[in-house]
Amino acid sequence: MDVIALESRTSPRRWLIWVAVAVITITSVAGIRTLLRWCNESHRLVELLNRLEGEINYLSALEWESMARKAVSEEVRELQFSTQQEIAQVLGDLERLVGPGGITEVRRLYQTYVRYSDEQFRFIEQKRYVEAQRVDEEKIDPTYSTLLGLMNSLRELHRQSGHRTMLLVDIGISAVLLLAAFSVAMLFSLFEHSQRMKQVLLVEQNALRKSESRFRSLVQNSSDVIAILNPLPATFTFLSESVRRVLGYQPDQLIGADISKMIHPDDSATLQRFLANCAYSNGLTHAAELRLRRSDSQWTVIEMFGDNRVGDPDVGGIVINFRDVSERRQIEAALSQEGYEFDPADRKLH
Repeated sequence: MDVIALESRTSPRRWLIWVAVAVITITSVAGIRTLLRWCNESHRLVELLNRLEGEINYLSALEWESMARKAVSEEVRELQFSTQQEIAQVLGDLERLVGPGGITEVRRLYQTYVRYSDEQFRFIEQKRYVEAQRVDEEKIDPTYSTLLGLMNSLRELHRQSGHRTMLLVDIGISAVLLLAAFSVAMLFSLFEHSQRMKQVLLVEQNALRKSESRFRSLVQNSSDVIAILNPLPATFTFLSESVRRVLGYQPDQLIGADISKMIHPDDSATLQRFLANCAYSNGLTHAAELRLRRSDSQWTVIEMFGDNRVGDPDVGGIVINFRDVSERRQIEAALSQEGYEFDPADRKLH
């Protein structure tokens, strides 16, 4: 695996985290905005209910003033009308926030209160003070108390709802901040891991390149030829550059060539035994000496060593090393003619 492959593997994971963070953050922000809107609506409802209660109290004060004076002045009528207009506007604002069904009972009680209040004012204008007092005690006061009680309940309900919503907003903001911190930590950790892996891969690649360069130098400058043979048929799949010095061929000239066609006819049996020994045994090195035809059609004596590496996926064949021993054999033959004894087991002179 190289650095580019590492980046291509880790990059989608980084993008996946970024996308997840973005989606969660956008969703959280949208949720927090919605909660804030609900909270603002709750505060607005409480403000409108307070304002409504103040206007109704003002209407009640106008009634008490008229009862005390036992007369309904033009000024009181104007104030009553303007206050009722203000209350109608507040009720409209409440309906836009909670819908018509949310304040149905408030509107009904208020209309009942206004109807009783108008009835009281008519009795005062007709100087029927006893009836006016009776309407005030039996109708206006109970309706007024019920209306204020209902508004207090609604106000407390929305105040608590606003507090709960603000608590949820605080929790949501804290969760988003924690998520952001966790996401940054995850991305930083992934980045650090990626950087460490890059450094490790760079070190391994440099070591591998040095090893390959060293191996290539050793193979190319060795006097021995290193080759890989397919077991059946025995064809070359790899040859080192030193084959040019030993046999006079370029390595690519022999790739795919059958070694049995390069062997001296008298050495065919030796080659077959050598290949059979290599093919049917693992972990052992086998040796043979035979003659190979050079590129100039001359025969040269070759000392060959073979090792079975068919099961190795990186090799997949029989590894052989061979060298030209023609000159050495000529020297040995000359020494033998002069009376020197030669040990064929280790080729040492005695």
